[in-house]
Amino acid sequence: MPLPIIEEINKIIQGHFYFEMHIFSYNDGMLIVGGSEDFLYYHELEICFEHVFAVHGNFYWKVDNKKTCLAVIEGEEAYELNIKYGVEKGYSIFRFTGDHEPESITYIIVRKICFQHKTVKYCKE
Repeated sequence: MPLPIIEEINKIIQGHFYFEMHIFSYNDGMLIVGGSEDFLYYHELEICFEHVFAVHGNFYWKVDNKKTCLAVIEGEEAYELNIKYGVEKGYSIFRFTGDHEPESITYIIVRKICFQHKTVKYCKE
């Protein structure tokens, strides 16, 4: 599993005093989740999930920066979710945890993950 990617994404998120996540788009099997301190003006993190099997959870959540926000589900929890959602072989289950567990947990079941750490501004300065 791409654990270094997960660690890097969590490090970026935890480097902020305040951070929000938002599902931006889904098109042709690709889901994009953005992250920002202020979505009114910009976002600085884009996580791309390719070959999406399922998504279960919220479209928007605030992050508790003292906890791990993104994790790959393994072991017994993965087995239970595989049975519950009928996950096909070859997919991984990613869990985003917001600041109000368990209400703010979002599961994304996909084959591949990548990300970009860049600032995208919405307004001219």
